[in-house]
Amino acid sequence: MTIRHLRIFIAVCRNQGVTGAARSLHMTQPTVTRAVQELEDYYGIALFERIHRRLYITEAGKRLYDQAIHVVTTMDRMEASMEEWEQKGTIRIGAGTTLGSVVLPRVLTAFVKKYPDLQIYSYVSDRHVVLDRLMRNELDLALVEGAGLEKSLEAETIGYDRMALLLAPDHPLLKKKHLKVEDLSGERIVVYGKESASRTFMENLYSLHGMPFEPVMESESIPAVIEAVHAGIGLSMLPRNLVRRQILSGYVSAHAPESEKLVRKNYVVWHSSKYLSGTMKDLIGICRETGGKVLTAESGV
Repeated sequence: MTIRHLRIFIAVCRNQGVTGAARSLHMTQPTVTRAVQELEDYYGIALFERIHRRLYITEAGKRLYDQAIHVVTTMDRMEASMEEWEQKGTIRIGAGTTLGSVVLPRVLTAFVKKYPDLQIYSYVSDRHVVLDRLMRNELDLALVEGAGLEKSLEAETIGYDRMALLLAPDHPLLKKKHLKVEDLSGERIVVYGKESASRTFMENLYSLHGMPFEPVMESESIPAVIEAVHAGIGLSMLPRNLVRRQILSGYVSAHAPESEKLVRKNYVVWHSSKYLSGTMKDLIGICRETGGKVLTAESGV
């Protein structure tokens, strides 16, 4: 049994089959199948049940999977520590939608200027998708919005941003000079994403004030949310630095409830088991410095 067997086994588990694993590993299917069989012979147990040409992982397989992840991650960390990553190699960084639009481009510019020969891969998606890839060791670092991080993650604060309560330009709530959060109760809600940081922030705010949170519209598109607010379908909350132009143009209106700053904390995070090379530590520092400046300038927090 070798580390190669474990990598193949992990790929089969993640792809839920030999075909996907072979494709992801750029191997032939017989090679992948043989490696799994060799593992089963080595341990004398069935790692998968084969039913109607599909593989279903057994309880023994699940146990091996957890241990294999640990072994492979440790091996990767050891190999990384033996290489000179200060001037070569690849760093993979992800970012949530907001930070990916506002902070990440400037972070990459500063980092590439300092390390022109080092390759850097970046990925932007919803917060939960980025964190999932980080936990899978598909990313080295991530810029994410809001709280609620896994205990296995290390985090450093990079700054704060402000959420905007968005309303249609003619919404009656705009006439209230002293708006309270409770005034939002009963109003129709439009939200971005099922697991986005913006939705979580809004849900937590409603829960804190004992108000039901029942959206009439959900969308994975920020422009669609803005259009819905403009059309009067409902109110929403989005990061102010993503909707600044629409607010300034009057396409949608922003109104801040009294006693609520609508501010959230943002982080650069990595897995606690991740080996941090010198360049990764430098990148974390750039995220912290650049993120603080950009977010303060954009949100005024």
